[in-house]
Amino acid sequence: MAKITDEHHLLAIKNRVKLLQKPTSQYKLTGLTLTHLKTRKKKNLTILLIAISTLIFLMVFWFFYNLTPIKSGSDEAVLFNIQKGSTPNQIATNLEKSGLIRSSLVFNIYTQFNSSRDKLKAGNYKIYKHDSLPKIVDLIVTGKGTEMSIMFLPGYNLMDIKSKVLLKNGFTTEQIDEAFSVEYEHPLLKIKPKANDIEGFIYGDTYNFAADSDIKTIFNKTFDEFQQVIEKNNLEYQFKSQGLTLYEGIILASIVQKEVIASTSDIPTNDQKTVAGIFYNRLRLGMTLGSDVTYQYIADKLGLVRDPKLDNPYNTRKYVGLPPGPIASPGLTALLAVARPIDTNYYYFLSGDDGKTYYAVNASEHQENISRYCKVACSKL
Repeated sequence: MAKITDEHHLLAIKNRVKLLQKPTSQYKLTGLTLTHLKTRKKKNLTILLIAISTLIFLMVFWFFYNLTPIKSGSDEAVLFNIQKGSTPNQIATNLEKSGLIRSSLVFNIYTQFNSSRDKLKAGNYKIYKHDSLPKIVDLIVTGKGTEMSIMFLPGYNLMDIKSKVLLKNGFTTEQIDEAFSVEYEHPLLKIKPKANDIEGFIYGDTYNFAADSDIKTIFNKTFDEFQQVIEKNNLEYQFKSQGLTLYEGIILASIVQKEVIASTSDIPTNDQKTVAGIFYNRLRLGMTLGSDVTYQYIADKLGLVRDPKLDNPYNTRKYVGLPPGPIASPGLTALLAVARPIDTNYYYFLSGDDGKTYYAVNASEHQENISRYCKVACSKL
């Protein structure tokens, strides 16, 4: 009995020792867990910081992207109206709806931060799709957008004026076609046949207008300018001394404008005056003018292939005399060249591959010039 009791007692002591050791093992496990938790918290904090940094970067990128133009390479314009009493929020919303800015929210943030929110002015604005949001804000704050500058170049015909000027300034095809076909009361236009359009009368220059000006207002301003040029240089009298009416002088000047590289000053070049003299020689002799730019003009206008055999009164290779109307808007130097031509014995000319103009007295000399100086350009006519 004593032995059993001792063994039992010994077992009880061992169990008590195990119980005493158990808290120590628990303590060690808890320590490991705390270390793991600290590492995990540090990792989560790093992930959170990365996420916040990424979010901030994306927000900054989004903000600056929305400051950029809608179409950086476009010349398209929109007439935008800001009525009196419009709030900045309304202006921002309307700009976004008109396709002029990317985000009304960014507009509001930008105008708030640069203190322009209370400086936005009412009016009609000509705003281009290539204008950035800061540029648009500047236009509306300064009121500069209430004006538009339009440049017509000498040598432009109505097709050029439509595609290269008016459409790019925000006018519609319908508005342009109507302006081309309307009957103007301007005294200058009384010199042309009623059946003819206003080709040749839109004088090449740079003009400033209110942003809400219509095309008819713009055209009348160019007619005024042309009338002043005619009167200042006494062109009607000088054309008459050459045997031409004012309208015929404009027609011939439009051909010279397209045939010869114009001067960069207000003084015609010798080439312009010499070519004008050649045309006068051919007219007096009853020859065709033989100008390639005339049949090319009417072919383009009618949507036909450029054919030197085209049967049309504008084809001065085929028909004797001047064409029925101008083929472009002549500049001052072309007008002066026709008014004061160089008296010459030449009857032929060509623009060589080198850009120079070559002259000939007769057809055989002209053919020789073609063979020598116009191998490329003349082959395309």
